[in-house]
Amino acid sequence: MKRIVFSLLLLIAPALVGAQTNVAASGGSITRVGTTLMVPLTIVTSFGVGGDLPVMTSGLVTIQTGAVLPGATAEQAMFRAGGSLVIWVPGQMTYTGTIGPGATWRQITNADETYQYELTGTATDGNGNVCNFVLLTVNTGTEGFAGTAGVESVDFSL
Repeated sequence: MKRIVFSLLLLIAPALVGAQTNVAASGGSITRVGTTLMVPLTIVTSFGVGGDLPVMTSGLVTIQTGAVLPGATAEQAMFRAGGSLVIWVPGQMTYTGTIGPGATWRQITNADETYQYELTGTATDGNGNVCNFVLLTVNTGTEGFAGTAGVESVDFSL
């Protein structure tokens, strides 16, 4: 019996090591706060590890970028290292990381000449675990980003 259990562990261990975790969230808003962008709260909608299909779940996410680099516009910007990313999925995971340099903000022009915005970046926690993220705003209409916009989706890959 011990031999069978040990053999099974040897078979599944490689699948567990380095398994990618995917988290999705939506809702809330992204707001310009001084020289940073902040998502004070958005709701986790799904969670999945490795090749498993994501399951519907609940949890919370907060994001705050580092300071914007000189030369930024409402249409595009890059951010200094700093700020934070927190993902909390009860009973599954807690991730707290610092956003690295090079997070970007860019305007997307839709076919109907309205706008959405995308925030992309990478965070690293105290153990060296990296989390890539992509945030997409709701359609802001023809006026563009005026300091706050709704969050359509945020995808995280750890």
